[in-house]
Amino acid sequence: MKSTTLIPLVLVAAFLHGPAFAEEATLEPASAPVDPDPAVRGALALPDVFPINMGFKSLTSKPDAPNHGFDTLANAGRYAVHHGNAAKMNEIKKAFPDVMTISMNPLEAERSNHVDKAATGNVWPGFWLYRAGSRLTGAVDQSTTQIPVEDASRFTTRDYALVCSLDAKGRPEFLASAANGAEGTYEIVNVTGVDPKKNTLTVVRGQTGTTAKSFASGQSAALPFREAWHQDNKMTLIRANYSLVAPRHPKSGDNAAEFWARARGAAVRDGLNDGTEQDVVNCLAGDWADVDLDFVPDGGFIDGINTWSLGWQEHVAMVRGIIGPHRILQHDCTTATKGYRGWKNVNGIQMETFGKGEDFSENFDLLSQWVKYTEAQPAFSYGYCRARTTTYGGVQPDHDWMFRKQFAVGLMLGMPHPYGSGPNFGLFDWDEQRGGELDDYAWLGRALGPYERDFGGLGTKDLLAGGKWKVAIADGFAATHRGKPSDPEGIEIKIAQVAPLLQGQDPVYRGVMLQWNSDALDLQRGAEYTLVFEARASDTITFDGKTYEQMPAFMRVGDFKGTVHRFNLIVPGEWRTYRMSYVVPKDKGNARFDASFQLAEEAQRTFHLRNIRLYTGTADRLKREFENGLVLLNESQVEPWTVDLGPGEYRRLQGTIRPDINDGSTVSGTVTVPSRDAVYLLKPRSGDAPEEHASAGR
Repeated sequence: MKSTTLIPLVLVAAFLHGPAFAEEATLEPASAPVDPDPAVRGALALPDVFPINMGFKSLTSKPDAPNHGFDTLANAGRYAVHHGNAAKMNEIKKAFPDVMTISMNPLEAERSNHVDKAATGNVWPGFWLYRAGSRLTGAVDQSTTQIPVEDASRFTTRDYALVCSLDAKGRPEFLASAANGAEGTYEIVNVTGVDPKKNTLTVVRGQTGTTAKSFASGQSAALPFREAWHQDNKMTLIRANYSLVAPRHPKSGDNAAEFWARARGAAVRDGLNDGTEQDVVNCLAGDWADVDLDFVPDGGFIDGINTWSLGWQEHVAMVRGIIGPHRILQHDCTTATKGYRGWKNVNGIQMETFGKGEDFSENFDLLSQWVKYTEAQPAFSYGYCRARTTTYGGVQPDHDWMFRKQFAVGLMLGMPHPYGSGPNFGLFDWDEQRGGELDDYAWLGRALGPYERDFGGLGTKDLLAGGKWKVAIADGFAATHRGKPSDPEGIEIKIAQVAPLLQGQDPVYRGVMLQWNSDALDLQRGAEYTLVFEARASDTITFDGKTYEQMPAFMRVGDFKGTVHRFNLIVPGEWRTYRMSYVVPKDKGNARFDASFQLAEEAQRTFHLRNIRLYTGTADRLKREFENGLVLLNESQVEPWTVDLGPGEYRRLQGTIRPDINDGSTVSGTVTVPSRDAVYLLKPRSGDAPEEHASAGR
């Protein structure tokens, strides 16, 4: 690989999903390194006592927010982990060196109004990701505001687009030129109007530091940037092109994945903080993306392989090499189908929309896999539900259960679980974080074992017993299969060929399915069911002579006639049991089971499935015992859970935030956990005083 001299970056933006959560954050400067040699930095470890309290975007609460008085530097020292912009994390780290601080940076995106000046005037156009563009059909001078193109339907009114000259082969001329303003120049415009009948674009010229220029008919093109986010119907975040086949800088030889790895890796390495959460990560380039700039939409799939996702592997390997083994490298991840994949080099994921809907089973499975399989240590994954509650947001009826159940998820997996109230962030005071009046942020102590799953809520009859399955292969796809799901090794399905991506298609799960091939089952509306099965898949992909390992496959499971919830899953290389619970809608669909397993993400994948069953009831009832207490989580959407506590007495926390829930009362015999809620119980202990534990951040 050729050496690269980078222009100093002035990276200016991080952005959380959703228009209400825009916030600028500056990367830490790459001067005055704290760790000249990252290899000598001590290994990180999460606390071994619980809960692991964590602040999200700590010290950034708004003055009128209900948590503002608690969101202070003094209280930050009582938390084990903090996440947020580098400046606030530096402030906490300097005050409390033993607290873990994670900065937030946008890994694959930049604000649209900085796309050309993010590097003080020159970010080579080949580093950005574009949707398939269109050639100009008329000449454009410096004052033209109506640009004629071959196909205006490829644009939207919120687009930013790059207008550029083409070379003799019809390729963007900047691919052979590194300088803005060189012969065969380019310009960035803002598209404010699209006329698909006349094939014209109405534009604002000379955006983001560029100037209006003239372009020849037939020898120029407009390339719409691929957005990562939009706000108020305007593109606000633009993606970089992380594909393996992305253009390489004509002088340095770097592609975008390498360019940004050097810049952002150095910023993390030379900063104060313990790692970084890379925001706005997606393993899919999008259905209209054109990663090789040939004006044909490919979605990042070349020869049936997701080169976009593989490019991420190259990127994170380089970042890991720069920051060393003892810093956290975490990626944003909303779902299994959109977030990062690959167990090497990344410590874990952040799931920003965890548990808001009927998706607990798939979300919990995704988090569990990351905690189990990641090779980078310590494992660092958490769900994050930024939902307004009754205490912090005034939501009625009572919605504080949202915090209780999500906080319990972190305890089940031994991970943190931060809270945010809608657009309000920072530190929030909850009874469950500090044991109520115990005021002990490690009140549960050490875990006495892993979490246990209670199956008492499942029926005993397999509703699919004796049923048949078939393999369906769509036009343009090729696959072979052998065996049956009832065989000891299950059915094997090998994907040999994937059809080219079409406009508007989901890049994943398009053409090979294992389908239910018996009479559809009538299900009870409003009732809960659990689909249980075992699966494994090949987890290596080879492209251009290089093999990428520890790459779990994707699979979507569900009834695709709109009746049953669809589960988006990742499948590792070893057998794994999946238990997906869901409720049949009361007022839509036909309440019948007619499910399928969609498998054709990309070529080279081999899937195995076996023991496919369906039961009434839920499998999402979890408990975990600690030295000083017991945590019970009931994610059933329908039924409460009555738990036998055995001999002895427990008591509820004596709360100060919700004393009506945490009333300090004695509990013995049994306790009932409402649906979609969690219960926290204290074990009796001598003098009823909290056991002291020494731990960072407490």
